[in-house]
Amino acid sequence: MKSKLRVLVVVLLVLGVFFRFINIDKKYYWYDEAFTSLRIPGYTQTEVLHEISSGQLVAAQDLMKNQRPNATKNFVDTVKSLAIEEPQLPPLYFLTVKCWAKLFGDSPAATRSFSVWISLLAFPSLYWLCRELFAPPEVAWSG
Repeated sequence: MKSKLRVLVVVLLVLGVFFRFINIDKKYYWYDEAFTSLRIPGYTQTEVLHEISSGQLVAAQDLMKNQRPNATKNFVDTVKSLAIEEPQLPPLYFLTVKCWAKLFGDSPAATRSFSVWISLLAFPSLYWLCRELFAPPEVAWSG
């Protein structure tokens, strides 16, 4: 019974990882992701609204330029934008995503892939926590 349960757990974990990565570039870009892409370069919502509030139609390319890295904005600008408009958000996450975007690009798939990889750390972390809290290793497998 124990070996069948372990096989089932491993199969479910592999399926979960597979479904986390499948079609990562084809899913809709939702509200939080759009604001994350705005925060990564260091823009504030006020800056963007001021820039596009001319009363004329704004092309998608004009909106998207604020979600791309900018050579004039640095790590300090990212922290400042968070401190001004979203002080409850963790700056370390956005700074790390900024570094990730410099390495792997700023496409939605690249930005999402950071969160997917970080989320995979939950599995070994949970296993380690269960091993620390409970002596029998079986508890960690079922945790």
